[in-house]
Amino acid sequence: MLNEPTNIGKTMVQQFFAGVVTALFWLNFSASTVLAVGTLRIGMESMPPGNGNPHTSGGFPPVFIWSALFDTITELDDDGALRGALAESWYIEDQLTWVFRMRDGIHFSNGESFDAIAAQETINFLLSDEGRVLSAYRELRTVDRVRARDRLTLEVKTSQPDSMIPSRFAGLRIHPPRYFEDVGPEAFALAPHGTGTFMVDTWEPGQASAVPNPYAWRPAKLDRIKFIGVTDATARTQALLSGSVDIAFNIDPSDIDQVKAAGAWINY
Repeated sequence: MLNEPTNIGKTMVQQFFAGVVTALFWLNFSASTVLAVGTLRIGMESMPPGNGNPHTSGGFPPVFIWSALFDTITELDDDGALRGALAESWYIEDQLTWVFRMRDGIHFSNGESFDAIAAQETINFLLSDEGRVLSAYRELRTVDRVRARDRLTLEVKTSQPDSMIPSRFAGLRIHPPRYFEDVGPEAFALAPHGTGTFMVDTWEPGQASAVPNPYAWRPAKLDRIKFIGVTDATARTQALLSGSVDIAFNIDPSDIDQVKAAGAWINY
């Protein structure tokens, strides 16, 4: 039998997907069950085509994986308001200059330190010929150049006035520059590291597993998350009803009554 989660359970899931607009998902766990078992299994409509490289795809459903593994410079809160993430503050210096002050003491899951240089190098990669073909570049179309004024201060120069830069940076995920340069984008995609709450344990065709990032500045509430690609909507419903997954995204509308009858929590 599927259990409707308590408010604690709903809050836990909402915090996990903070700042992300969900389409439709169903849960077959109670808060006490998930916290006791420590593993959350998510049935994905598809896994990201670029594996674990967050620059290669955005939107639904990859954003749920990126939210677990990577942080952005800014982010949206539960009410859709913009707030700081890796940046603690920012201001506009003139019509073509934004200045972001980064948080201190943050590390990537491989131990590499996060700072303004890491943000600078991530953006410079996306502004390069190799990076411009990737999905994440769309957030930087008005950015002309960036530089770290000091260890925690990032200067962003735009080619034209752009009041949306702080909002655009809510879609910009930062990678550890030294590791990324050492292994290259393809190897990084199979063993990614970010500053997110979780880090990749294994990445295999059709599925990935993530465990708590030992350096996370926002501690994990689960021991493991498993992302499982289940491309067929009916198969996702059956996986949910059989207990093979705890969350299934975008099930077939014709299955709604069946899932409701099983007692699942429904979120539109």
